[in-house]
Amino acid sequence: MTVKETQIREYDRAADHADVVRALRSAFAHNFRPLWENATGYGEAVLDLLDAVADLKLVVLDKSDGRAGGAIFCVAPITLERVLGAASGMAGFVWKYITGKVRLESEAVNFERELLGAYLPLFTHYPLHNPHYEIVLFAMDERMRGKGYGRLLMDEAVRRMRARGAENISLLTDSTMSWKFYQSYGFSRTHTHDLADAYMRPLGSQSEQAYVYNLSKNNKMEKIHG
Repeated sequence: MTVKETQIREYDRAADHADVVRALRSAFAHNFRPLWENATGYGEAVLDLLDAVADLKLVVLDKSDGRAGGAIFCVAPITLERVLGAASGMAGFVWKYITGKVRLESEAVNFERELLGAYLPLFTHYPLHNPHYEIVLFAMDERMRGKGYGRLLMDEAVRRMRARGAENISLLTDSTMSWKFYQSYGFSRTHTHDLADAYMRPLGSQSEQAYVYNLSKNNKMEKIHG
């Protein structure tokens, strides 16, 4: 299988938005259940926010129907353009909430508050590199998993980030998601942070952890924060 055969291409909002939202919901169906079940328009608004921030956005198409079955969005080093994009994206998210396009019931609000609160201490240890790229979305629809599409999509994204001068590529994930894939790909875990009971609502778990992974050219392990 080659990139050409799997039709990896740049994200097109008009053509791909609904399909990538579907992949996003599929990838996070288990651990973000309180949001999907108690919110309207949340996945769409999150994707629009990431779209406003990211400068490298790729999708992989399902060869059976030509629709996007997975996506990867990457953010370049902080620039004025990126800051303005983030501000615009946040303003759009708030506007959708005000106008009712995004509606969060109390169960969704409480879960989001608990999750963000649990992650907040980790951000103080978040690694910054120069040059640096961050993967802010990597989502595969269930029908696309286990077939090599995710690895090919990551290969193409990494190739393009390297071509733009990225010596270090990082991402944030946790123990409820596909961290084993990142390790098998060659990412090194640089930070570990306990999430306490952040996932009690969807998973009944008090033992989950958040991870920061880094893919550098020399791929050396950095520092673990407990």
